[in-house]
Amino acid sequence: MKLVAEGRWGEMACLQDGHVDGVPIHQAIDTYRLVDPEGELVAVARATGVELGA
Repeated sequence: MKLVAEGRWGEMACLQDGHVDGVPIHQAIDTYRLVDPEGELVAVARATGVELGA
């Protein structure tokens, strides 16, 4: 919400060095990091009710 209130469109929230900040989306996805859909990370997310899309 803070990014929107500050008019920082095209940025996404991130946690860097223990502080919440914003980074340009193009910078955040400059390198793709794929997640195994059958892996532990996804299993834990689903078990806690996190929605991951279709």
